Amino acid sequence: MSRMQSELEGRLDNLLSRIAAETQEIKELEQQLTDGQILANEALQRELEEVISGLQEYLRGLREQAHCSQQQVHTLQAENLSLQLHLEEAQRHCTQLEDLARSHTQSMSVQQGELFALRMEVQALRERQVQSNRHQAQLEVELQQLREELNQKVPLGQEDVHRLPAQLSGPAEERQEDESRSEASRPNLTLPRCWHQCSGTIQQTRTTMAHKHSQEHMSRPQARLEARLEARLDRDQVEPFEEPEEEVQRSQSRHRLLQNSLLRSQSDAHQRSLGHLNRKLRQLSRSTHNIDQLTVEQLKFTIELLRALNQLLHTQESVDGDAHWDQDLRSPKAEPSEARRLKLDRVRSRTGTRTGTGAEDGGRWFVHAALSGGRCVCDHSEAEKKRLQLETRELRHTLRQHRSVMKLCDEVECVEKTLLKRRAELREADRKLLEAQSCIHTSRVQASEAQRDAAVLRLRGEGKQRARELQEEVEQLRRMRKEEGQMLRQVEEELRSREEELQQLDREIQTARDTLADLLSDCVEAQGHLDSLSTQVRSHLYLSQSLDPVLMEMGRRG
Repeated sequence: MSRMQSELEGRLDNLLSRIAAETQEIKELEQQLTDGQILANEALQRELEEVISGLQEYLRGLREQAHCSQQQVHTLQAENLSLQLHLEEAQRHCTQLEDLARSHTQSMSVQQGELFALRMEVQALRERQVQSNRHQAQLEVELQQLREELNQKVPLGQEDVHRLPAQLSGPAEERQEDESRSEASRPNLTLPRCWHQCSGTIQQTRTTMAHKHSQEHMSRPQARLEARLEARLDRDQVEPFEEPEEEVQRSQSRHRLLQNSLLRSQSDAHQRSLGHLNRKLRQLSRSTHNIDQLTVEQLKFTIELLRALNQLLHTQESVDGDAHWDQDLRSPKAEPSEARRLKLDRVRSRTGTRTGTGAEDGGRWFVHAALSGGRCVCDHSEAEKKRLQLETRELRHTLRQHRSVMKLCDEVECVEKTLLKRRAELREADRKLLEAQSCIHTSRVQASEAQRDAAVLRLRGEGKQRARELQEEVEQLRRMRKEEGQMLRQVEEELRSREEELQQLDREIQTARDTLADLLSDCVEAQGHLDSLSTQVRSHLYLSQSLDPVLMEMGRRG
Protein backbone atom coordinates (compact mmCIF):
# COMPACT_ATOMS: atom_id res chain seq x y z
CA MET A 1 0.00 0.00 0.00
CA SER A 2 2.87 2.36 0.76
CA ARG A 3 4.25 1.68 -2.74
CA MET A 4 0.88 2.39 -4.31
CA GLN A 5 0.59 5.54 -2.26
CA SER A 6 4.09 6.65 -3.27
CA GLU A 7 3.30 5.91 -6.92
CA LEU A 8 0.06 7.91 -6.64
CA GLU A 9 1.90 10.79 -5.03
CA GLY A 10 4.57 10.63 -7.76
CA ARG A 11 1.90 10.70 -10.44
CA LEU A 12 0.17 13.61 -8.74
CA ASP A 13 3.48 15.49 -8.52
CA ASN A 14 4.14 14.75 -12.20
CA LEU A 15 0.68 16.03 -13.06
CA LEU A 16 1.25 19.19 -11.05
CA SER A 17 4.63 19.70 -12.72
CA ARG A 18 3.06 19.17 -16.12
CA ILE A 19 0.29 21.62 -15.25
CA ALA A 20 2.88 24.17 -14.12
CA ALA A 21 4.90 23.65 -17.31
CA GLU A 22 1.75 24.00 -19.37
CA THR A 23 0.82 27.20 -17.57
CA GLN A 24 4.32 28.56 -18.30
CA GLU A 25 4.01 27.57 -21.96
CA ILE A 26 0.59 29.21 -22.16
CA LYS A 27 2.01 32.39 -20.64
CA GLU A 28 4.88 32.39 -23.14
CA LEU A 29 2.44 31.90 -25.99
CA GLU A 30 0.31 34.74 -24.66
CA GLN A 31 3.39 36.99 -24.62
CA GLN A 32 4.23 36.04 -28.22
CA LEU A 33 0.73 36.72 -29.55
CA THR A 34 -0.18 40.10 -31.00
CA ASP A 35 -2.36 42.73 -29.43
CA GLY A 36 -5.37 41.71 -31.51
CA GLN A 37 -5.25 38.16 -30.19
CA ILE A 38 -4.84 39.08 -26.55
CA LEU A 39 -8.54 39.14 -25.74
CA ALA A 40 -9.22 35.74 -27.28
CA ASN A 41 -6.10 34.31 -25.69
CA GLU A 42 -7.05 35.82 -22.34
CA ALA A 43 -10.47 34.20 -22.62
CA LEU A 44 -8.84 30.91 -23.53
CA GLN A 45 -6.35 31.39 -20.72
CA ARG A 46 -9.17 32.03 -18.30
CA GLU A 47 -10.95 28.94 -19.48
CA LEU A 48 -7.75 26.93 -19.20
CA GLU A 49 -7.03 28.41 -15.77
CA GLU A 50 -10.55 27.53 -14.71
CA VAL A 51 -10.05 24.02 -16.05
CA ILE A 52 -6.66 23.80 -14.37
CA SER A 53 -8.05 25.17 -11.10
CA GLY A 54 -10.89 22.66 -11.31
CA LEU A 55 -8.41 19.90 -12.00
CA GLN A 56 -6.19 21.07 -9.16
CA GLU A 57 -9.18 21.10 -6.83
CA TYR A 58 -10.12 17.68 -8.09
CA LEU A 59 -6.54 16.49 -7.55
CA ARG A 60 -6.59 17.96 -4.05
CA GLY A 61 -9.79 16.07 -3.40
CA LEU A 62 -8.12 12.96 -4.75
CA ARG A 63 -5.15 13.59 -2.47
CA GLU A 64 -7.45 13.97 0.48
CA GLN A 65 -9.26 10.82 -0.52
CA ALA A 66 -5.89 9.06 -0.92
CA HIS A 67 -4.87 10.34 2.52
CA CYS A 68 -8.14 9.07 3.98
CA SER A 69 -7.66 5.75 2.21
CA GLN A 70 -4.10 5.65 3.58
CA GLN A 71 -5.40 6.21 7.10
CA GLN A 72 -7.97 3.51 6.55
CA VAL A 73 -5.21 1.25 5.27
CA HIS A 74 -3.14 1.95 8.38
CA THR A 75 -6.11 1.19 10.61
CA LEU A 76 -6.80 -1.96 8.65
CA GLN A 77 -3.15 -2.92 8.90
CA ALA A 78 -3.27 -2.42 12.68
CA GLU A 79 -6.44 -4.50 12.87
CA ASN A 80 -4.80 -7.06 10.65
CA LEU A 81 -1.78 -7.21 12.96
CA SER A 82 -4.03 -7.62 15.99
CA LEU A 83 -5.97 -10.32 14.20
CA GLN A 84 -2.73 -11.99 13.19
CA LEU A 85 -1.61 -11.99 16.82
CA HIS A 86 -4.93 -13.43 17.81
CA LEU A 87 -4.56 -16.01 15.08
CA GLU A 88 -1.07 -16.89 16.27
CA GLU A 89 -2.36 -17.37 19.79
CA ALA A 90 -5.22 -19.46 18.50
CA GLN A 91 -2.81 -21.42 16.34
CA ARG A 92 -0.63 -22.10 19.35
CA HIS A 93 -3.65 -23.55 21.09
CA CYS A 94 -4.63 -25.54 17.99
CA THR A 95 -1.18 -26.96 17.18
CA GLN A 96 -1.96 -30.38 18.62
CA LEU A 97 -5.14 -30.81 16.63
CA GLU A 98 -3.53 -29.36 13.53
CA ASP A 99 -0.59 -31.76 13.87
CA LEU A 100 -2.98 -34.67 13.73
CA ALA A 101 -4.79 -33.14 10.76
CA ARG A 102 -1.53 -32.23 9.07
CA SER A 103 -0.24 -35.75 9.30
CA HIS A 104 -3.16 -36.92 7.21
CA THR A 105 -3.17 -33.88 4.92
CA GLN A 106 0.59 -34.07 4.43
CA SER A 107 0.37 -37.66 3.42
CA MET A 108 -2.46 -36.83 1.02
CA SER A 109 -0.67 -33.74 -0.29
CA VAL A 110 2.56 -35.68 -0.73
CA GLN A 111 0.70 -38.29 -2.70
CA GLN A 112 -1.09 -35.64 -4.74
CA GLY A 113 2.19 -33.80 -5.32
CA GLU A 114 3.84 -37.00 -6.44
CA LEU A 115 0.93 -37.68 -8.77
CA PHE A 116 1.07 -34.13 -10.14
CA ALA A 117 4.84 -34.35 -10.56
CA LEU A 118 4.43 -37.68 -12.32
CA ARG A 119 1.78 -36.17 -14.59
CA MET A 120 4.00 -33.19 -15.35
CA GLU A 121 6.93 -35.48 -16.04
CA VAL A 122 4.76 -37.61 -18.29
CA GLN A 123 3.55 -34.50 -20.13
CA ALA A 124 7.11 -33.18 -20.39
CA LEU A 125 8.27 -36.57 -21.63
CA ARG A 126 5.50 -36.57 -24.20
CA GLU A 127 6.45 -33.08 -25.36
CA ARG A 128 10.10 -34.08 -25.46
CA GLN A 129 9.14 -37.20 -27.35
CA VAL A 130 7.17 -35.11 -29.85
CA GLN A 131 10.08 -32.71 -30.20
CA SER A 132 12.53 -35.60 -30.45
CA ASN A 133 10.32 -37.19 -33.10
CA ARG A 134 10.29 -33.93 -35.02
CA HIS A 135 14.05 -33.54 -34.68
CA GLN A 136 14.45 -37.20 -35.53
CA ALA A 137 12.36 -36.72 -38.67
CA GLN A 138 14.44 -33.70 -39.59
CA LEU A 139 17.62 -35.62 -38.83
CA GLU A 140 16.37 -38.55 -40.90
CA VAL A 141 15.70 -36.21 -43.80
CA GLU A 142 19.15 -34.72 -43.42
CA LEU A 143 20.65 -38.22 -43.06
CA GLN A 144 18.91 -39.26 -46.24
CA GLN A 145 20.38 -36.23 -47.96
CA LEU A 146 23.81 -37.04 -46.53
CA ARG A 147 23.41 -40.69 -47.55
CA GLU A 148 22.55 -39.61 -51.04
CA GLU A 149 25.62 -37.40 -51.04
CA LEU A 150 27.70 -40.29 -49.67
CA ASN A 151 26.20 -42.65 -52.26
CA GLN A 152 27.21 -40.14 -54.88
CA LYS A 153 30.71 -39.88 -53.41
CA VAL A 154 31.22 -43.63 -52.71
CA PRO A 155 31.64 -44.60 -56.38
CA LEU A 156 34.17 -41.82 -56.71
CA GLY A 157 36.06 -43.25 -53.71
CA GLN A 158 35.77 -46.75 -55.14
CA GLU A 159 37.16 -45.52 -58.42
CA ASP A 160 40.04 -43.97 -56.48
CA VAL A 161 40.51 -47.29 -54.65
CA HIS A 162 40.47 -49.19 -57.95
CA ARG A 163 42.96 -46.77 -59.35
CA LEU A 164 45.32 -47.22 -56.38
CA PRO A 165 46.18 -50.88 -57.07
CA ALA A 166 46.68 -50.03 -60.73
CA GLN A 167 48.97 -47.24 -59.69
CA LEU A 168 50.67 -49.55 -57.21
CA SER A 169 50.90 -52.41 -59.72
CA GLY A 170 52.96 -50.22 -62.05
CA PRO A 171 55.77 -49.65 -59.55
CA ALA A 172 55.46 -53.33 -58.43
CA GLU A 173 56.00 -54.53 -61.98
CA GLU A 174 58.86 -52.12 -62.32
CA ARG A 175 60.22 -53.46 -59.06
CA GLN A 176 59.94 -57.06 -60.29
CA GLU A 177 61.66 -56.12 -63.50
CA ASP A 178 64.37 -54.40 -61.52
CA GLU A 179 64.66 -57.46 -59.27
CA SER A 180 64.88 -59.70 -62.28
CA ARG A 181 67.50 -57.47 -63.75
CA SER A 182 69.31 -57.33 -60.45
CA GLU A 183 69.18 -61.10 -60.13
CA ALA A 184 70.43 -61.35 -63.65
CA SER A 185 73.20 -58.95 -63.06
CA ARG A 186 73.58 -59.52 -59.31
CA PRO A 187 75.65 -56.49 -58.73
CA ASN A 188 74.60 -56.09 -55.14
CA LEU A 189 72.04 -57.69 -52.75
CA THR A 190 71.24 -54.54 -50.76
CA LEU A 191 69.60 -52.71 -53.66
CA PRO A 192 66.46 -54.90 -53.99
CA ARG A 193 65.95 -54.86 -50.25
CA CYS A 194 66.09 -51.07 -50.20
CA TRP A 195 63.82 -50.96 -53.19
CA HIS A 196 61.38 -53.32 -51.49
CA GLN A 197 61.42 -51.22 -48.32
CA CYS A 198 60.88 -48.02 -50.29
CA SER A 199 57.99 -49.52 -52.24
CA GLY A 200 56.43 -50.75 -48.98
CA THR A 201 56.73 -47.34 -47.40
CA ILE A 202 55.27 -45.74 -50.54
CA GLN A 203 52.37 -48.19 -50.51
CA GLN A 204 51.76 -47.54 -46.79
CA THR A 205 51.81 -43.80 -47.33
CA ARG A 206 49.40 -44.17 -50.25
CA THR A 207 47.03 -46.31 -48.19
CA THR A 208 47.21 -43.85 -45.28
CA MET A 209 46.54 -40.96 -47.64
CA ALA A 210 43.56 -42.82 -49.16
CA HIS A 211 42.28 -43.64 -45.66
CA LYS A 212 42.67 -40.00 -44.61
CA HIS A 213 40.96 -38.88 -47.80
CA SER A 214 38.02 -41.22 -47.13
CA GLN A 215 37.88 -40.08 -43.49
CA GLU A 216 37.80 -36.47 -44.65
CA HIS A 217 34.98 -37.31 -47.07
CA MET A 218 33.07 -38.96 -44.22
CA SER A 219 33.86 -36.25 -41.64
CA ARG A 220 32.76 -33.37 -43.85
CA PRO A 221 29.08 -34.43 -44.03
CA GLN A 222 29.17 -35.25 -40.31
CA ALA A 223 30.51 -31.78 -39.56
CA ARG A 224 27.89 -30.27 -41.83
CA LEU A 225 25.18 -32.26 -40.05
CA GLU A 226 26.46 -31.16 -36.64
CA ALA A 227 26.63 -27.53 -37.77
CA ARG A 228 23.09 -27.72 -39.15
CA LEU A 229 21.82 -29.28 -35.92
CA GLU A 230 23.53 -26.61 -33.82
CA ALA A 231 22.09 -23.88 -36.04
CA ARG A 232 18.61 -25.40 -35.77
CA LEU A 233 18.89 -25.64 -31.98
CA ASP A 234 20.12 -22.05 -31.74
CA ARG A 235 17.25 -20.91 -33.93
CA ASP A 236 14.72 -22.88 -31.87
CA GLN A 237 16.12 -21.31 -28.70
CA VAL A 238 16.28 -17.76 -30.07
CA GLU A 239 12.98 -17.64 -32.00
CA PRO A 240 10.58 -17.75 -28.97
CA PHE A 241 12.51 -14.86 -27.38
CA GLU A 242 12.76 -12.86 -30.60
CA GLU A 243 9.13 -13.24 -31.72
CA PRO A 244 7.52 -11.09 -28.95
CA GLU A 245 10.28 -8.47 -29.31
CA GLU A 246 9.73 -8.40 -33.08
CA GLU A 247 5.96 -8.09 -32.59
CA VAL A 248 6.44 -5.20 -30.15
CA GLN A 249 8.86 -3.49 -32.53
CA ARG A 250 6.44 -4.00 -35.42
CA SER A 251 3.54 -2.54 -33.43
CA GLN A 252 5.69 0.43 -32.38
CA SER A 253 6.84 0.97 -35.97
CA ARG A 254 3.25 0.79 -37.21
CA HIS A 255 2.15 3.32 -34.59
CA ARG A 256 5.02 5.63 -35.56
CA LEU A 257 4.20 5.25 -39.25
CA LEU A 258 0.55 6.11 -38.60
CA GLN A 259 1.53 9.21 -36.63
CA ASN A 260 4.02 10.26 -39.32
CA SER A 261 1.45 9.67 -42.09
CA LEU A 262 -1.13 11.80 -40.25
CA LEU A 263 1.38 14.60 -39.70
CA ARG A 264 2.55 14.37 -43.31
CA SER A 265 -1.02 14.46 -44.64
CA GLN A 266 -1.77 17.56 -42.56
CA SER A 267 1.46 19.28 -43.61
CA ASP A 268 0.93 18.26 -47.26
CA ALA A 269 -2.61 19.70 -47.27
CA HIS A 270 -1.35 22.96 -45.73
CA GLN A 271 1.57 23.12 -48.17
CA ARG A 272 -0.73 22.40 -51.10
CA SER A 273 -3.05 25.25 -50.15
CA LEU A 274 -0.07 27.59 -49.74
CA GLY A 275 1.40 26.40 -53.04
CA HIS A 276 -1.92 26.99 -54.81
CA LEU A 277 -2.06 30.53 -53.44
CA ASN A 278 1.57 31.14 -54.40
CA ARG A 279 0.87 29.89 -57.93
CA LYS A 280 -2.09 32.23 -58.27
CA LEU A 281 0.04 35.12 -57.07
CA ARG A 282 2.79 34.22 -59.52
CA GLN A 283 0.31 33.99 -62.39
CA LEU A 284 -1.13 37.39 -61.48
CA SER A 285 2.32 38.90 -61.21
CA ARG A 286 3.31 37.39 -64.57
CA SER A 287 0.11 38.66 -66.22
CA THR A 288 0.67 42.15 -64.80
CA HIS A 289 4.31 42.08 -65.94
CA ASN A 290 3.28 40.96 -69.44
CA ILE A 291 0.60 43.67 -69.61
CA ASP A 292 3.12 46.28 -68.51
CA GLN A 293 5.56 45.11 -71.16
CA LEU A 294 2.85 45.22 -73.84
CA THR A 295 1.80 48.72 -72.81
CA VAL A 296 5.40 49.90 -72.85
CA GLU A 297 5.95 48.42 -76.31
CA GLN A 298 2.72 49.95 -77.59
CA LEU A 299 3.66 53.32 -76.17
CA LYS A 300 7.08 53.10 -77.80
CA PHE A 301 5.47 52.19 -81.11
CA THR A 302 2.98 55.07 -80.85
CA ILE A 303 5.79 57.49 -80.00
CA GLU A 304 7.75 56.35 -83.05
CA LEU A 305 4.64 56.73 -85.22
CA LEU A 306 4.00 60.20 -83.87
CA ARG A 307 7.60 61.16 -84.58
CA ALA A 308 7.25 59.87 -88.15
CA LEU A 309 3.99 61.79 -88.57
CA ASN A 310 5.61 64.95 -87.27
CA GLN A 311 8.43 64.52 -89.75
CA LEU A 312 5.97 63.94 -92.60
CA LEU A 313 3.91 66.97 -91.62
CA HIS A 314 7.07 69.05 -91.45
CA THR A 315 8.11 67.88 -94.93
CA GLN A 316 4.58 68.50 -96.29
CA GLU A 317 4.59 72.03 -94.88
CA SER A 318 7.95 72.67 -96.48
CA VAL A 319 6.67 71.31 -99.85
CA ASP A 320 3.51 73.44 -99.64
CA GLY A 321 5.62 76.53 -98.96
CA ASP A 322 7.82 75.77 -102.00
CA ALA A 323 4.71 75.27 -104.23
CA HIS A 324 3.21 78.61 -103.18
CA TRP A 325 6.51 80.33 -103.84
CA ASP A 326 6.69 78.74 -107.34
CA GLN A 327 3.12 79.82 -108.13
CA ASP A 328 3.92 83.37 -107.07
CA LEU A 329 6.93 83.33 -109.34
CA ARG A 330 5.09 81.76 -112.30
CA SER A 331 1.90 83.95 -112.23
CA PRO A 332 3.37 87.04 -114.15
CA LYS A 333 4.85 84.76 -116.84
CA ALA A 334 1.58 82.95 -117.44
CA GLU A 335 -0.31 86.14 -118.35
CA PRO A 336 1.84 87.10 -121.43
CA SER A 337 1.79 83.54 -122.68
CA GLU A 338 -1.99 83.55 -122.61
CA ALA A 339 -2.08 87.03 -124.35
CA ARG A 340 0.31 85.74 -126.97
CA ARG A 341 -1.94 82.76 -127.60
CA LEU A 342 -4.94 85.08 -128.04
CA LYS A 343 -2.98 87.29 -130.50
CA LEU A 344 -2.01 84.22 -132.52
CA ASP A 345 -5.61 83.17 -132.74
CA ARG A 346 -6.63 86.64 -133.95
CA VAL A 347 -3.93 86.59 -136.63
CA ARG A 348 -5.02 83.18 -137.82
CA SER A 349 -8.64 84.34 -138.06
CA ARG A 350 -7.65 87.39 -140.15
CA THR A 351 -5.49 85.46 -142.61
CA GLY A 352 -8.14 82.80 -143.00
CA THR A 353 -5.88 79.93 -142.11
CA ARG A 354 -8.29 78.12 -139.76
CA THR A 355 -7.80 74.60 -141.20
CA GLY A 356 -5.08 72.33 -140.08
CA THR A 357 -2.95 72.72 -143.20
CA GLY A 358 -3.28 76.41 -143.42
CA ALA A 359 -2.71 76.61 -139.75
CA GLU A 360 0.39 74.60 -140.06
CA ASP A 361 1.63 76.67 -142.97
CA GLY A 362 0.66 79.85 -141.25
CA GLY A 363 2.29 78.69 -138.08
CA ARG A 364 5.43 77.85 -139.93
CA TRP A 365 5.35 81.17 -141.68
CA PHE A 366 4.74 82.90 -138.43
CA VAL A 367 7.64 81.13 -136.92
CA HIS A 368 9.89 81.74 -139.90
CA ALA A 369 8.60 85.27 -140.51
CA ALA A 370 9.11 86.45 -136.99
CA LEU A 371 12.34 84.82 -136.06
CA SER A 372 13.35 87.30 -133.51
CA GLY A 373 10.14 87.15 -131.50
CA GLY A 374 9.25 83.51 -132.26
CA ARG A 375 12.45 82.00 -130.81
CA CYS A 376 11.84 83.39 -127.40
CA VAL A 377 8.24 82.18 -127.46
CA CYS A 378 9.34 78.63 -128.33
CA ASP A 379 11.97 78.77 -125.68
CA HIS A 380 9.42 79.90 -123.15
CA SER A 381 7.00 77.09 -124.13
CA GLU A 382 9.66 74.38 -123.78
CA ALA A 383 10.71 75.71 -120.38
CA GLU A 384 7.09 75.82 -119.31
CA LYS A 385 6.66 72.22 -120.44
CA LYS A 386 9.66 71.16 -118.43
CA ARG A 387 8.39 73.10 -115.46
CA LEU A 388 4.95 71.58 -115.90
CA GLN A 389 6.47 68.11 -116.05
CA LEU A 390 8.43 68.83 -112.92
CA GLU A 391 5.33 70.21 -111.26
CA THR A 392 3.34 67.12 -112.26
CA ARG A 393 6.08 64.95 -110.87
CA GLU A 394 6.14 66.95 -107.68
CA LEU A 395 2.36 66.87 -107.51
CA ARG A 396 2.39 63.12 -107.98
CA HIS A 397 5.05 62.84 -105.32
CA THR A 398 3.01 65.08 -103.02
CA LEU A 399 -0.10 63.02 -103.79
CA ARG A 400 1.79 59.89 -102.91
CA GLN A 401 3.03 61.52 -99.73
CA HIS A 402 -0.49 62.72 -99.01
CA ARG A 403 -1.81 59.21 -99.52
CA SER A 404 0.91 57.83 -97.26
CA VAL A 405 0.08 60.53 -94.74
CA MET A 406 -3.59 59.57 -94.96
CA LYS A 407 -2.65 55.97 -94.47
CA LEU A 408 -0.52 56.96 -91.52
CA CYS A 409 -3.44 58.97 -90.15
CA ASP A 410 -5.64 55.93 -90.50
CA GLU A 411 -2.97 53.86 -88.79
CA VAL A 412 -2.70 56.51 -86.08
CA GLU A 413 -6.46 56.38 -85.60
CA CYS A 414 -6.25 52.60 -85.38
CA VAL A 415 -3.37 52.92 -82.95
CA GLU A 416 -5.39 55.42 -80.92
CA LYS A 417 -8.30 53.01 -80.89
CA THR A 418 -5.98 50.19 -79.86
CA LEU A 419 -4.48 52.46 -77.23
CA LEU A 420 -7.95 53.22 -75.93
CA LYS A 421 -8.68 49.51 -75.88
CA ARG A 422 -5.35 48.84 -74.20
CA ARG A 423 -6.07 51.56 -71.66
CA ALA A 424 -9.45 49.96 -70.98
CA GLU A 425 -7.71 46.60 -70.70
CA LEU A 426 -5.10 48.14 -68.43
CA ARG A 427 -7.84 49.64 -66.29
CA GLU A 428 -9.52 46.25 -66.14
CA ALA A 429 -6.15 44.65 -65.37
CA ASP A 430 -5.57 47.24 -62.65
CA ARG A 431 -9.03 46.55 -61.32
CA LYS A 432 -8.34 42.82 -61.46
CA LEU A 433 -5.00 43.40 -59.79
CA LEU A 434 -6.68 45.39 -57.07
CA GLU A 435 -9.26 42.65 -56.72
CA ALA A 436 -6.49 40.04 -56.70
CA GLN A 437 -4.56 42.05 -54.13
CA SER A 438 -7.71 42.39 -52.07
CA CYS A 439 -8.32 38.66 -52.52
CA ILE A 440 -4.71 37.97 -51.56
CA HIS A 441 -5.06 40.25 -48.58
CA THR A 442 -8.31 38.56 -47.61
CA SER A 443 -6.73 35.15 -48.22
CA ARG A 444 -3.76 36.15 -46.09
CA VAL A 445 -6.11 37.41 -43.42
CA GLN A 446 -8.09 34.20 -43.72
CA ALA A 447 -4.86 32.18 -43.65
CA SER A 448 -3.70 34.09 -40.58
CA GLU A 449 -7.13 33.61 -39.04
CA ALA A 450 -6.99 29.95 -40.02
CA GLN A 451 -3.55 29.69 -38.47
CA ARG A 452 -4.85 31.40 -35.36
CA ASP A 453 -7.87 29.14 -35.34
CA ALA A 454 -5.56 26.17 -35.90
CA ALA A 455 -3.33 27.34 -33.06
CA VAL A 456 -6.39 27.87 -30.88
CA LEU A 457 -7.73 24.49 -31.92
CA ARG A 458 -4.35 22.95 -31.22
CA LEU A 459 -4.30 24.56 -27.81
CA ARG A 460 -7.85 23.43 -27.22
CA GLY A 461 -7.01 19.98 -28.53
CA GLU A 462 -3.94 19.86 -26.33
CA GLY A 463 -6.01 21.10 -23.40
CA LYS A 464 -8.70 18.55 -24.18
CA GLN A 465 -6.10 15.86 -24.64
CA ARG A 466 -4.46 16.79 -21.36
CA ALA A 467 -7.87 16.93 -19.73
CA ARG A 468 -8.56 13.50 -21.17
CA GLU A 469 -5.22 12.28 -19.91
CA LEU A 470 -6.03 13.72 -16.52
CA GLN A 471 -9.47 12.15 -16.67
CA GLU A 472 -7.88 8.86 -17.65
CA GLU A 473 -5.44 9.18 -14.79
CA VAL A 474 -8.32 10.08 -12.48
CA GLU A 475 -10.21 7.06 -13.78
CA GLN A 476 -7.11 4.97 -13.23
CA LEU A 477 -6.90 6.33 -9.70
CA ARG A 478 -10.57 5.53 -9.22
CA ARG A 479 -9.97 2.07 -10.57
CA MET A 480 -7.00 1.70 -8.28
CA ARG A 481 -9.16 2.92 -5.43
CA LYS A 482 -11.87 0.46 -6.39
CA GLU A 483 -9.29 -2.27 -6.65
CA GLU A 484 -7.91 -1.27 -3.27
CA GLY A 485 -11.44 -1.28 -1.88
CA GLN A 486 -12.00 -4.69 -3.41
CA MET A 487 -8.69 -5.85 -1.98
CA LEU A 488 -9.70 -4.49 1.42
CA ARG A 489 -13.06 -6.20 1.11
CA GLN A 490 -11.34 -9.40 0.15
CA VAL A 491 -8.99 -8.98 3.10
CA GLU A 492 -11.96 -8.33 5.37
CA GLU A 493 -13.75 -11.34 3.94
CA GLU A 494 -10.62 -13.41 4.43
CA LEU A 495 -10.33 -12.10 7.97
CA ARG A 496 -13.97 -12.93 8.58
CA SER A 497 -13.47 -16.37 7.11
CA ARG A 498 -10.38 -16.78 9.28
CA GLU A 499 -12.35 -15.62 12.31
CA GLU A 500 -15.10 -18.08 11.44
CA GLU A 501 -12.48 -20.78 11.00
CA LEU A 502 -10.97 -19.79 14.35
CA GLN A 503 -14.40 -19.89 15.96
CA GLN A 504 -14.98 -23.30 14.42
CA LEU A 505 -11.55 -24.37 15.64
CA ASP A 506 -12.40 -23.03 19.12
CA ARG A 507 -15.62 -24.98 19.02
CA GLU A 508 -13.79 -28.07 17.87
CA ILE A 509 -11.20 -27.52 20.58
CA GLN A 510 -13.97 -27.10 23.14
CA THR A 511 -15.68 -30.23 21.91
CA ALA A 512 -12.32 -31.99 21.94
CA ARG A 513 -11.75 -30.79 25.49
CA ASP A 514 -15.18 -31.99 26.46
CA THR A 515 -14.50 -35.32 24.83
CA LEU A 516 -11.11 -35.44 26.55
CA ALA A 517 -12.74 -34.63 29.87
CA ASP A 518 -15.30 -37.34 29.23
CA LEU A 519 -12.52 -39.69 28.28
CA LEU A 520 -10.59 -38.74 31.39
CA SER A 521 -13.64 -39.31 33.53
CA ASP A 522 -14.18 -42.61 31.76
CA CYS A 523 -10.53 -43.39 32.27
CA VAL A 524 -10.80 -42.50 35.95
CA GLU A 525 -13.86 -44.66 36.27
CA ALA A 526 -12.15 -47.42 34.38
CA GLN A 527 -9.08 -46.98 36.55
CA GLY A 528 -11.25 -47.26 39.66
CA HIS A 529 -12.97 -50.27 38.21
CA LEU A 530 -9.58 -51.71 37.36
CA ASP A 531 -8.36 -50.98 40.86
CA SER A 532 -11.42 -52.70 42.30
CA LEU A 533 -10.92 -55.60 39.94
CA SER A 534 -7.25 -55.75 40.87
CA THR A 535 -8.14 -55.79 44.57
CA GLN A 536 -10.67 -58.51 43.86
CA VAL A 537 -8.09 -60.44 41.89
CA ARG A 538 -5.57 -59.98 44.61
CA SER A 539 -8.09 -61.13 47.18
CA HIS A 540 -8.92 -64.10 44.98
CA LEU A 541 -5.26 -64.85 44.58
CA TYR A 542 -4.70 -64.53 48.26
CA LEU A 543 -7.62 -66.84 48.93
CA SER A 544 -6.39 -69.24 46.31
CA GLN A 545 -2.94 -69.15 47.78
CA SER A 546 -4.36 -69.69 51.24
CA LEU A 547 -6.64 -72.49 49.99
CA ASP A 548 -3.95 -74.28 47.99
CA PRO A 549 -2.23 -75.91 51.00
CA VAL A 550 -5.59 -76.83 52.43
CA LEU A 551 -6.59 -78.46 49.18
CA MET A 552 -3.23 -80.17 48.99
CA GLU A 553 -3.70 -81.59 52.40
CA MET A 554 -7.23 -82.64 51.55
CA GLY A 555 -5.90 -84.37 48.50
CA ARG A 556 -3.23 -86.12 50.41
CA ARG A 557 -5.70 -87.30 52.99
CA GLY A 558 -8.13 -88.48 50.41
